[in-house]
Amino acid sequence: MKPMSDVEQKDTVIRRVEQSMEWMFGSDYSVQTLQDSDDTMQHDRLNHRLVSHELRRQQNLESIIMSAYRKAPGLDLSEQSIPSINDDWMGRWLRISSDTHDDYMQSVWADVLIAETTGPGQFSLSTLDKLSCLRPQDLDLCRRVSRLYFPTGLLFKLAGGADLDAFGLLSEHIESLKNLDLMWQADDLNVSFLAPTKGLTLDFTGADLVLRHPERELFTFQTYKLTDAGRELSKLMHDGTVDTDYLGALGSFMKNDGYDYRLKIKNLD
Repeated sequence: MKPMSDVEQKDTVIRRVEQSMEWMFGSDYSVQTLQDSDDTMQHDRLNHRLVSHELRRQQNLESIIMSAYRKAPGLDLSEQSIPSINDDWMGRWLRISSDTHDDYMQSVWADVLIAETTGPGQFSLSTLDKLSCLRPQDLDLCRRVSRLYFPTGLLFKLAGGADLDAFGLLSEHIESLKNLDLMWQADDLNVSFLAPTKGLTLDFTGADLVLRHPERELFTFQTYKLTDAGRELSKLMHDGTVDTDYLGALGSFMKNDGYDYRLKIKNLD
């Protein structure tokens, strides 16, 4: 096939731009039309653009709401009613979610609506803003983290953190989470738990990691820490289970420092 000349390439780009504008804004945006335009024609295109834009936003909104209806869980309302959503929160959710065209992200916005409807306060306004900037692959990182993190937003390291590779969280994933402001930038965080009985239960969703030490009453871990948005979005992506192999590896790692451990699987039925 003969390569296109510079003029042909330019004409091809212009045609694609024209087609995109017509598809997005509902009227003719060809070079010739714009060159011959007057105030009346501009007003006409303005009306078409506003209607077309708002129609797309309305279609997105209705798709998200229908998705929420399909996903809505059954709730026991015999004892208390569900409190209403904050008006400011609802306004922010409406503005951001209705600009979302991607099917997967629309499903996520439906999940956010369901979660906030059943328990207001789960997502801050800043988290909504953060979610608007994320891609499906970014949320996949939150899904991976969700099977490893402690509910307060801590991610306990193994041998300095490198061993998290075995559980689907590579060093480049950690850097991506930091760059997305879903994880704190610091790499040298430690967290300590006071254990007067020389025993500590780390209560994960789906399992408990029980640690004991014959002498220590202060149990210290090297950790990563999720930001508030990272914690809220990881909770959203959580499927209700924890990676028990990871907890076993964490217990074995602590055993090297004189700890005994036991893993208790919870019955979530």
